[in-house]
Amino acid sequence: MAQHQSFGPLLAEIQNHYYAIASEGHAKTSTLARGDLKRAELRNSDVPAGVPLCMANLMNKLKDSHHLKHGGRMQLGLFLKSCGLTMEESLSFWKDEFQKGSVASDRFDKQYAYSIRHTYGKEGRRKELSCYGCMKIINSTPGPGEHHGCPYKEFSEPRLKQSLSAIGVPAAEVAPIVSLAKENHYQLACGKTFMATNQTDPSEGAIVVTNPAEYFNRARTLRREGATAPMDVDS
Repeated sequence: MAQHQSFGPLLAEIQNHYYAIASEGHAKTSTLARGDLKRAELRNSDVPAGVPLCMANLMNKLKDSHHLKHGGRMQLGLFLKSCGLTMEESLSFWKDEFQKGSVASDRFDKQYAYSIRHTYGKEGRRKELSCYGCMKIINSTPGPGEHHGCPYKEFSEPRLKQSLSAIGVPAAEVAPIVSLAKENHYQLACGKTFMATNQTDPSEGAIVVTNPAEYFNRARTLRREGATAPMDVDS
């Protein structure tokens, strides 16, 4: 996240510690703190709390159709990896979902497992990868039947409003977020969503999200800490 105004100590810590990652594609895992998401948290139909809209959309599409095209698999798969899933957990997650559709076990092993192992540095050049940054996601161009990309850029206004409500954005906050998205301020819109769904104080400044995995990992930390009280603003 980037800072536009004076933040309280906790939001300043978000910027300084978590959101220093540049948003150019994906990076080595060592540059991105790994989260602690577990496979068991993905076994039901609910999207885990704190997941950003771009990934919630992909998770819902995957659960609806039990398949995603390559762009969606990469965007979501690297996110889940950076949020904490081990390679074994990722293989289990994707295989279980695809088998609910039309992909048999042996076909999954032959056609899809290699790519997952590759992202963990176990195949090909053996370079471990982490979550796509926001600029790569924003600049992607989903084609027909594809669901990756940035919802603040790609969604129609009615769909964006509905999707924001579905992830728990209060009704009073939906219109300002949609307005930012219409003005092409996609990362600011996402930052405002973060603040609205994590009970931070809007008066403390604007947030620009630069990486969806760090959005989720920090939201998760805030929920654990119960950081819902007003924060002091630096003078």
